[in-house]
Formats: sequence, C-alpha cells, structure tokens
Amino acid sequence: MSYFVLDNIEVPIECFEGFNQSYEELTASGIIRMSDGTAIKQTAWKGKIKIQTSGNGWAPVGLTGLDYENSMLFKCAIPRAIDDATVNITLPAARRSDSGYTPIGFAVVNNELVETTINIVTNAATLGVVAGATAYRVHYWPELTVFVKEPPENWDRSGNSFGWSFEAEQV
Repeated sequence: MSYFVLDNIEVPIECFEGFNQSYEELTASGIIRMSDGTAIKQTAWKGKIKIQTSGNGWAPVGLTGLDYENSMLFKCAIPRAIDDATVNITLPAARRSDSGYTPIGFAVVNNELVETTINIVTNAATLGVVAGATAYRVHYWPELTVFVKEPPENWDRSGNSFGWSFEAEQV
C-alpha cells in the first residue's frame, strides 16, 4: 500500500518516519465596506484546495524525475470529512477509489464516531441508520489534478534521515 501517489510515482509508507499533510481551501474573496460601513463579502471563485505535504525517513522521496511544468494527478494520503444531519451525503467526484481508500461512513453517537455501512452510487453516499445518531460523516481521500512546485530535499547526517516537502494546488 502506498501513502500517496504523485503522477504515477507511488511513495511507500516504509520510506517515512514522519509524515504530514494538510489541506487549505483556496478562494478569491474579500470583505468590502459600503459607504455606510456595512460589510459585504465578495467572492469571485472558491472550492479549490492547496495541499502541503512533508515527510522524512530513511530514503529520499523519489520525485526528482517528474515534469513540474505540467499538471499531475495527486492521490492524497490523508482523508477529509463531510458531515451532514442526514444519512445522504454528496461526495466530491475528485476522490480516490483504489484499494484501501474507498470512503468510510460514520454515525455520530454520544459525540463519538461509530462506523456504519455506506452505499455509494456515483457521488451519492447513503449511510446506514444508527440508533441515537445526531449526525453522519463520510471520510474520503482526495484525488486531484494539481500543479506542484518541485520539492526541496535535505539529508540530516546526524540522524541519517532524508527530509522533503512540497506544495500542490488544485488546477
């Protein structure tokens, strides 16, 4: 099983001692003020994601041969979650479907996640009803077309550890 895949380069979990991945929503929006001081939020676009990924381990990450001038497919390693008050949740089309990365359904019962059944047709997930549930949640792993800046890499001689990081933005 690989942790993440970037442009068909599978990066195995065995290469990592440490790994971090974070998601940030990208938007083109701002707050403007009217002549009377009233605030209005103006949004030109939203819904794109920036992913920060970094790690370290006993081997280099192995991404030096990629073409960073073009977009790439990025199969992310860390899940995102969508919550809803009902058992019907719409999933993004841009998600992993390879083995080990299919969406997982949960019910929130007494402020705890309880795994429940999930049935997915295209992008519509229907979760199994759980007695006492106050909400429902689906974990999914993004699979996005991104632009990536070539990752800087380093080696720490004292710890004999390779480090690397990169930033990817959804096209």
